[in-house]
This record gives sequence, structure tokens and C-alpha cells, in this order.
Amino acid sequence: MNNNEISLSITNIDENTTTTTSICSSTITNNHIPKDLFSCLICYETFGVDQQQLVALKCGHMFCASCIHQWFTTNKVCPTCRKRCWLKDILYIDASTCIVAYGKKKINNLSAERDRLNNDIQILKDSI
Repeated sequence: MNNNEISLSITNIDENTTTTTSICSSTITNNHIPKDLFSCLICYETFGVDQQQLVALKCGHMFCASCIHQWFTTNKVCPTCRKRCWLKDILYIDASTCIVAYGKKKINNLSAERDRLNNDIQILKDSI
């Protein structure tokens, strides 16, 4: 690898680090909630931080409390995976707790990626 290639690699890593940092910042400041992770699997509404009626079944699938209660009037299986479920198995969850936990995990993953990229930058700089 010549000096031009190393400089180009460092530039690319610097750009990736900036992108990682900006993704992390925008996730926190814009309260971006991934719809595929935090949506009721019956009505497809996204769970909000202020929504307290989030429930999960033993299989891990999440729903609005009203949707799953209505579902259970005629069905006794999870609407997603069809595993047998009982009303006593419903776990009531604070939506904001899930969203905060997701955010913390995302921040930790992005921080680890930033550290790895910074380490790569240092290795490349040392090899120049």
C-alpha cells in the first residue's frame, strides 16, 4: 500500500466515523423509532414514547393492548407465529422503556464501531 492509498483509506475511515457519529446524534435528537421493531403487528401503528398500552406475548411478539385483547376474543394463538397463548401470559410493557433500551443498545454498537474505526485510522497513520 503506497502513501496515496493509505491517505485515501484514512479519509474513508474518517468519513465513516463522521457518518456513524451523525447517525447516533440524529437517532437521539429526532427520536427515530424503527417502525419494524416498534409497531403493533395487528394494526401496524408505531408505539410512541407516551403510549403505555404495549404488551408482549411469551413468544416475544408485541401488540397494542387493545388489539391483542380484541384478538383473544376469537383466537387463542399469537397472530404472528400462531403459538398457543393465554391471557395470563400477556406482559404489559412501558413503551418508553423499550425505546430507551433500544437507543442505549444502538449507541453502544455505534460507539464500538467508532472505536474500531478510530483504531484503524491510527494503525494506518502509524504505517505512513
